[in-house]
Amino acid sequence: MSGDINIGGFYKVTTGQGVPVVVDFAKITAITREAVPELSYQTERVRGWPSWCRIRLPPGRHRGIDIAKEPEFKQVVQLESGSLDDLASRATILLFESQAKKLEVKVGDALTFTAPTTRGPPTRSMSGWWQSRRDLGLLSSWNTYVSAESLRTLYQIAPTATGAIHMHLKPEALDQVPAIMERLAQALAAAGYRIMDPESQPFS
Repeated sequence: MSGDINIGGFYKVTTGQGVPVVVDFAKITAITREAVPELSYQTERVRGWPSWCRIRLPPGRHRGIDIAKEPEFKQVVQLESGSLDDLASRATILLFESQAKKLEVKVGDALTFTAPTTRGPPTRSMSGWWQSRRDLGLLSSWNTYVSAESLRTLYQIAPTATGAIHMHLKPEALDQVPAIMERLAQALAAAGYRIMDPESQPFS
């Protein structure tokens, strides 16, 4: 669901509203690779805006994922049908069992996404779906996954932007997270980024 260390950002749509968008994320990932030699791998997840997007479900969080860069995702999520590699397609969404029951849908049914963009007008995108074999606790009740390209298209986000950067550390470095975070914050601040206080909840 997240990394050992996560970097997020906010883009001001209006003076009173911000959305979870990190612009020019490649510049940040270049800094993380240099500042954190303990890094095993990192991924970028596009984030849908939970109060805005609808899939005939109560509001949830929609994640744009590049499945080719997510080796551990395949180890955790077990499917009842379909293939995780299908998440590379713009026509596929991953739902969990509890969500499928609420929607009363089966594999191959079409779902309609509706969401406002950063410019205001709503957009729609049709998607097929398949489900995992089991739920993964509370988080699987309000998370769905589509390809990063699909979510960028839906919200009209530039390919140079993402929602969050998830950093996965080497196992031997997991007890050093606070020190690594401090070092990384210093490196980002030195590069001109404004750093907020660390937040223990990765989805806030």
